[in-house]
This record gives sequence, structure tokens and C-alpha cells, in this order.
Amino acid sequence: GAGVSIHRRSAIDKPDIKKTEKPETGEEHDYEDIIKNVYVSFAPRLKVSWTPGQYYYRTENKKINLSSKWPTFSFDYERGIKGVFNSSGKYERLEFDMQHSISLGLLHNIYYRAGAGKFTDQEQMYFVDFRNFAKNNLPSGWNDDIGGTFQILDRRWYNASREYMRANLTYEAPFIIIPHVFKRIPNALNERLYFGILTMSHLNHYIEFGYGIGTHIFDFGAFFSNKNGKFHNAGVKLTIELFNR
Repeated sequence: GAGVSIHRRSAIDKPDIKKTEKPETGEEHDYEDIIKNVYVSFAPRLKVSWTPGQYYYRTENKKINLSSKWPTFSFDYERGIKGVFNSSGKYERLEFDMQHSISLGLLHNIYYRAGAGKFTDQEQMYFVDFRNFAKNNLPSGWNDDIGGTFQILDRRWYNASREYMRANLTYEAPFIIIPHVFKRIPNALNERLYFGILTMSHLNHYIEFGYGIGTHIFDFGAFFSNKNGKFHNAGVKLTIELFNR
């Protein structure tokens, strides 16, 4: 896949920038040439995904992917070019992602995902967009829309570091914790355990645990997190699907 990413970011409140004296010379220094009110970026991007040993079938000239015993590998590259459409800076973003679903039998599944990203060659660009990190970009085959991401992490962290490493794991099976959950919740299919770990600047480590229930109509999850060795936050998420199941 290929495309172009164009952003224009404007400050909500114009910063009050005062001139300061340089300690070594005593001359005044104006930071307005460094900190801007508007940042424009223009970046062509390329993404390559590959699943070794992918089983599939064709119907009406359409290819339908099935399972594979190997993970799906993805590489995402984006290059910001200075000067195009008045873009104010340049940068380079590289991201790698690996994810897979493994069937352990009837209604027993393991889903895992691991990846890393790096923001390099930065010039006058102070906003990092971790596209795969910030969004739920999962392949077909995952049975819920909650696993594979960090649910209660403040979104401001997504743009707070030049590099990151992360891993997510979901275990899905009936009767994990609550033996009678299927008697209490109509149309319940299974229970899920979630785990995620993230390492980035000033966040080493962020760990997120969760428990969820999947039904024919909705997926529910409750999560709590640990940041730098201390309890951080707790929350819940509910997703509803009316036409997909």
C-alpha cells in the first residue's frame, strides 16, 4: 500500500514567547523562530504486509484469506518532505508490527501482537504520529475489537516519544474465571484475559491487564494499569456489533 499523509496543526492558544538573554553572551534570543503556531507536514508513506503460508480461496474473482500458522508481518515507512505545500519540517517514521492468532481448540484461542516504532531525522517537527500504535489496526481473525491495543492509556502518550516497543496478548476461552458466566449473560460466547506492555521515554514500563466477556452482540472489558511500577488507572470498554455476527 502507498499514500500521502498531510497535516496542518495549529496551536489552540498562541504561546506567549518572551525574549531571553543568552547566558554566555548576554544577547537577547527570540524563540519565535523555533516554536511556531502552525506546523505543516507532507509525507509520502509506504506499507508492506506479508503473511507466510497464507491459506485462501477464490470466489467471484475475489481472494478470501483464511488462516496461517505464521504471523502477519507489517512494515510502515513515512518520510516527511520539507517545503512541499509549505511544509515546515522533515521527519522519518519507521514502524514494524507482527501479529497472529492461534487456535487451541474449540473456543480456545491465543492472539498476540508485538511491534516497535522510531521517529528519526527530525527537523522542526515536534509531533509524532504513531499510526499503528494509536489505532486499532488488527487483521481479520481476531474475535473482538478490544484486544491488541492499550485501552486506558492517555492518548497524549502516543505523541510523547521518538521511539517505542510494545507487546499485547489475549487469551480467549470459556470458563476462565467465572464458571457460571454463561448462565448469567445471554448469548455469552467466551471470556478473555488481556495483557499489554509498553516501553517508551518516561514510561518504562507501562503494563495493562484486563478481563473481558464476548457475546453475539457485544464485547465488554475491564482494565487496570501500572505505570513505572505504580498503579495508574482503571476503566472499562464496551463495543457493540449489530450486523457483523
